[in-house]
Amino acid sequence: MPLRQWVISFPFALRFLFAARPDALARALEVIYRLIAMHLAHKAGFTRKGAPPVR
Repeated sequence: MPLRQWVISFPFALRFLFAARPDALARALEVIYRLIAMHLAHKAGFTRKGAPPVR
């Protein structure tokens, strides 16, 4: 079964911000994770009510 790897790259200004404020990086990654999970659920044909919960 093929496996897709996601790579997230940020502009240098955001990299410096995230290095100085790890809490900002954690919040950004939460949003990104949720978007990827919703995208994959949508591609798999799940509806919002039928999709497994996002952690």
